[in-house]
Amino acid sequence: MALVFLALAHWLYYKQHKRMNIISCAFLIGCQLGSVLNVVCPSYPVNAVRGGNVVAVLETAKGLVNRVVILHGDEPFVEPTRSALVQWRLPAELGDKSALVVVNFRDPYLTMQSAGKGIVLGPQSHTIKAAPYPGGVAVPTLVVDPFYPSVSMVVMGAAVLHLKITSSGAVGDVHVIQELGDLTQSVIDSTKKWKFIPARDQANKAIASDAFAVCVYRPLQNPIDKGEHYRDVLSLPAQR
Repeated sequence: MALVFLALAHWLYYKQHKRMNIISCAFLIGCQLGSVLNVVCPSYPVNAVRGGNVVAVLETAKGLVNRVVILHGDEPFVEPTRSALVQWRLPAELGDKSALVVVNFRDPYLTMQSAGKGIVLGPQSHTIKAAPYPGGVAVPTLVVDPFYPSVSMVVMGAAVLHLKITSSGAVGDVHVIQELGDLTQSVIDSTKKWKFIPARDQANKAIASDAFAVCVYRPLQNPIDKGEHYRDVLSLPAQR
C-alpha cells in the first residue's frame, strides 16, 4: 500500500510539472568571477526506460554558447541536453574558453525498485568512452550515479555542480550551483568518484581544469497506466 501511494504521488507530481521541467530549472547565480552564470537543466525524456550520460563541450564567445559539441551521448538524452546547454550563459570574463559539461540522467526505475524491496539502492558506475577534445578540456572516463535512498522528499529535479579537475584526473573541489534537496550530498559524493583524462596545455603537460556536472533525476513516470511494465521493472536486478 505504501509503495502504491508513493508511486501515485510521484506520478501526479510528474503530470503537473512535466511541461515546466526546463523552465523551472533555469536560474541565475553570482559566480566567483563576479559576473552572472545562467544554467538551464535538460528535461528528462518521457520515453526513457533507462538512465544514461551525455558529455558535451560548450564552445563560447563572450559567454554566449556558439556550439554544443557532443563527445559522448546515450539516447534518448542527446537532444534534450543539446537544447538545454545551448541556452547556457557563462561569465563573459571567460572569453572564448570552452566548458565541459557532464550530464548524468539517473535511472528512473531504480528508486522505485529499491522502495519495492525495502532496500537502499547503491550507486551504479558507467564507463565513458568520449571522443577527445583539444583545448584544455578534460574528458570523463568514469561516471558514478548519485546514491538515492528509497525514501526521499525529492520527487524530480536536477543538481548542478562546478567541479575542479586536478592534473591527475581526479575531482578536487566541488561547488554547488543548484541543490537537489536532501539528495544534494549524495550528488556531491558521487561526483567526487568520477574519473577524467586530464586536460593538457600547449606543451602537452597535464593541467587542472574546470567542468560542470548536471545530475537529473526522475522516478517511474506512470506505474498506474503501465502496471505490467512496472512489475517487470521491480524484478530487475539491482546491478546492471
